[in-house]
Amino acid sequence: MTDATACTYAAFIAEGKRDAATISAVLKAAGVTVNDAFVKNYSAYVAKADFNKILKNVSFGGGAAAPAAAPAAAAAAAPAKAAAAPAKPKVEEEEDGEMGFGLFD
Repeated sequence: MTDATACTYAAFIAEGKRDAATISAVLKAAGVTVNDAFVKNYSAYVAKADFNKILKNVSFGGGAAAPAAAPAAAAAAAPAKAAAAPAKPKVEEEEDGEMGFGLFD
C-alpha cells in the first residue's frame, strides 16, 4: 500500500478530525508506517477537501447487480422443472470437411 493510499484511508476513518496527529494515530493503530513529513503535507491538503462531496461523486457500478437477481431466481426454480422433464438426447454437430484451400491462401 502506498503512503497516499494509507493516508487516504486514515483520513476517511478520522473524517471529523483530519489533522496530522489524528491521521498518524490511525496509521499507527493500523500498523502502517508512513513518513511524518508526508502525513503533515497530506493532512494540510485534505483539511481543505469536502469528503462528503467526494463520496457522493464516487460510482461503484452497482447498476448491473439488480438485473442479475431475476436470472438467479429463475435458475433456482429450474432444478425443480428439470427433474420433472425427461433428459433430451445430445445432438452432435457435423464436422465441416476440408474445402481444399485455406483462409489465408
